[in-house]
Amino acid sequence: IGLRNSHARFRDKYLPYILPEPLLAWLQTSIGDAIIPDAGFIYRGALSGKEAFSRAVQFYAHVRQGDVQFDPRWPRLGNLYGKVLVDDGYTTVRTYTGTLYDTVLADTLVEAIPQDKGLLVTVNARAKGPAADGVRILRETPLRETVGTTFDSWRVNQGTLATSLQLAIPLSGA
Repeated sequence: IGLRNSHARFRDKYLPYILPEPLLAWLQTSIGDAIIPDAGFIYRGALSGKEAFSRAVQFYAHVRQGDVQFDPRWPRLGNLYGKVLVDDGYTTVRTYTGTLYDTVLADTLVEAIPQDKGLLVTVNARAKGPAADGVRILRETPLRETVGTTFDSWRVNQGTLATSLQLAIPLSGA
């Protein structure tokens, strides 16, 4: 099945109803606006039965001006340009550019890799923007639980912050 010149607001029409309820809820609340120039879905296998090894599910989408909020405690990512690929249980999201506050994200790669008891989510990203955004992240996100009030008195009126991020997050039961 192919799709051209669409929008993310139509996603619910195309989500398989057999997805786990928590995943459906996350997809509905986390994925915001996006232009979808093209997308495709391939299913190969029986329509009944639970023979996971005898079927294949693949999906891809190109995304422009995407908007995602992975977790309500973290800031929304905006202006995302990239692609999403799903090959059975493996998911790859590559964004070429995007924003977090006034910081520009570049060459971001997120992978969800099936493990025996869940998923391993890896994130590799580069970012460059106002140093004040870095302090804001430390104050207004769950990182505050770790750093406490240490950065509350910091004032950053100028300067640029360039950073890279590498994360590996195991998700059990996913």
